[in-house]
Amino acid sequence: MSVNGVGQIRTDSQLEDLLRQFNANRRTIPISFRDRLRFLNNPDRYSHLIHPYPAKLLVHIPYFFLSNSILSKPGDTVLDPFCGSGTVLLETLLARRRAIGADINPLARLISKVKTCPPDPGKLARSVTRLRNAVKTVRETDLPDVVNLEYWFYPHVIKKLLGILASINEIADYEIRSFFLVCLSGCVRRVSLADPRLAVPVRLKVGQYPKGHWLSEKTDQHLRKLKRIDVNGIFFSTVEENSRRLMILSKTLRAEEREVGLAIDSRDLRITSNGSFKGLPHTLPSNSVDCVITSPPYVGSQKYTRATSLSLGWLGLCPSSDLRKLEGLSLGREHYAKASYENRLETGIKAAELALDRVNKINPLRAHIAASYLVEIRDAFREISRVLRRHGYFTLVTANNQLCGMEFKVHEYVQILAEEMGFTLKLRLVDEIRSRGLMTKRNKTASLITREWILLFQKD
Repeated sequence: MSVNGVGQIRTDSQLEDLLRQFNANRRTIPISFRDRLRFLNNPDRYSHLIHPYPAKLLVHIPYFFLSNSILSKPGDTVLDPFCGSGTVLLETLLARRRAIGADINPLARLISKVKTCPPDPGKLARSVTRLRNAVKTVRETDLPDVVNLEYWFYPHVIKKLLGILASINEIADYEIRSFFLVCLSGCVRRVSLADPRLAVPVRLKVGQYPKGHWLSEKTDQHLRKLKRIDVNGIFFSTVEENSRRLMILSKTLRAEEREVGLAIDSRDLRITSNGSFKGLPHTLPSNSVDCVITSPPYVGSQKYTRATSLSLGWLGLCPSSDLRKLEGLSLGREHYAKASYENRLETGIKAAELALDRVNKINPLRAHIAASYLVEIRDAFREISRVLRRHGYFTLVTANNQLCGMEFKVHEYVQILAEEMGFTLKLRLVDEIRSRGLMTKRNKTASLITREWILLFQKD
């Protein structure tokens, strides 16, 4: 079996077989990436677990589509316009490609940057020692702009987090400070009163479950633990774990391979100054990207802004007054003013319009959410088409959902949109989801998402 990149197993022959099979009959091919790439089933690989994030992309998928010379080659530029916490970006670097990502959530961009750009191990080790000494003295400082701060955290927890945050903010080195901020963010939910089983913050309460319920004693134990929790201990344990992960990554990547470009909006790919390649223009030039691999949020998707709201507040990445504005910029969002959906939004996709007409009669808001999603996906595809070079490949991971009890065939609608933008479908796969992190019921009118569609396009 041949090896590619950082000891990676090459997937050329597997991909060629799938392409031939699909070209022969144009039928969707069932696949299990977990079974094909079993050696990836341990999630703690390099820095992938540096920070939790809702609905992470299965690492096997970008690995499969990067570990060959058919879709891209070492040195090529790979774009993920919905990069989340950087799964595709990290796998891109490990495959010896250049990585560019975009995400509307500033926490996602921060995690992606830290995850893919390990600092010098010696400098990091010295900084950890200095920080341990610095946080022994709790500083007087302003409270963070976190919505209902006292509702989510016990007073002693707030005091300890403030001491850590104040000490981190005194660090002049941006790279090192960013690393510690990501570690702090990873601890925020663990020491909060939010239910650890849920992606979005929901406060736990004593007696929340009736006696005899399987979660009753477990929940009460967790709340008792929070009253005496060692916040500093948890933080520095996270620091040590993440230092180890980044040390392994720093030994794997050459210094010149640690540059990652980061943009804010997939619909307007402008690279931010603190996340750009040296010499890279702030707006990606047309035809400058060799390959795109991405998984956009799904219709009525995970509530990313709400799920990350505590960290956004503690790290000062988004004022509480701007959380709704940030959510309003996110693809797949669910909150709309009634005035915005009194008149039906047209998508221009005939098959989707038939489904949306039926949904609109039952629930106009759900119809508007789905229609807005497709309209905004079209804008993102237009930008992807602009920056991707001719004959470049575009791998898209998506999922269908149910609206008001009816299946909304997103994979078919996005295929139509991609073809509208000058892409040709080369391969269509479907993979069953086994991760509970992705099998999430998005809202009361939806169903569990239990499989993902992987569509491979080529730009004409």
